Amino acid sequence: MKPFVSVCIPVYSQIPFLRKTLESIQAQEFTDYELVISDDSPDSSVQELLKDFDFSGKLIYSKNAIALGSPANWNRAVDLSSGALIKIMHHDDWFSSPDSLGEFVNLIGEDQKVGFAFSGVNTKRPYSDLYTHQYASPKNIDALKINPMPLMLRNCIGPPSSTIIRREYFKRYRENLKWLVDVFQYAEILDKTKFTFTSKALVYSTTDAEHQITNSCQNNPGLLIYEYLYFFDHIKTLGQINLDPYVAYLNELVLKYEIKRESEIRQYGFMGDIPSQTLKIIGLPSLGRRLKLLELKIRRKANDVLRAMV
Repeated sequence: MKPFVSVCIPVYSQIPFLRKTLESIQAQEFTDYELVISDDSPDSSVQELLKDFDFSGKLIYSKNAIALGSPANWNRAVDLSSGALIKIMHHDDWFSSPDSLGEFVNLIGEDQKVGFAFSGVNTKRPYSDLYTHQYASPKNIDALKINPMPLMLRNCIGPPSSTIIRREYFKRYRENLKWLVDVFQYAEILDKTKFTFTSKALVYSTTDAEHQITNSCQNNPGLLIYEYLYFFDHIKTLGQINLDPYVAYLNELVLKYEIKRESEIRQYGFMGDIPSQTLKIIGLPSLGRRLKLLELKIRRKANDVLRAMV
């Protein structure tokens, strides 16, 4: 008999973090789940850790002969699973209480038209006792009901660990992405199904850890420009929406990273359509570029203030 929920953990070493994740899963009162671990580690450290746990036959463990990397290992964990609901957990995140998994199941509910649900999250730096409770605002939720494009400017949903997905609506993570890989998947799913959410933090999520891929992404202009253009190019067609704020952000990026020719963008690997306004920005002389960047930053900050006041 298939389990109702597949808790899928793509892992790469980080044993102290993973131990906490596994302890939180073992403590769950909802027990109709399987635990799927796809292991990219270069050694047997995860296998040794698993000897400390008894998941009563619920564990499916797979060691990758060659490391798949992120997010291919995320997809591999899901490929090994069979539950009706897919619950991704990153190896440095953990459930906030023994009730969390059951609350995720209740949140997505029995309505088959609801294929996606997400919770608030407590973000926490390693070895700190402080955390920040993050969750989608009512305005964020209203925007997502219309179109997923706002995810380009702000991931109001949170990390994959804060989501649960009905299998028939699951979309494979795009393996050409790293920075926007989760929000791109969210956008694809939200285009096909309804969602529910709770502001309650059902998970804790590690942030600003040295081992996290996001740290290297933030210092990689080529990757960021490629991924934001890729997101915009694919998601702009999903329904009617004012695209001006998103084009403005693209313009700000190419100015910030001093992109002066279309060929530079192509060298980063993006071969889709570039907005005409962005191409015009690229062609501006140096002084015009500096003034335009200042204008875009001021306008964006003013819009942020106005949104906060409403």
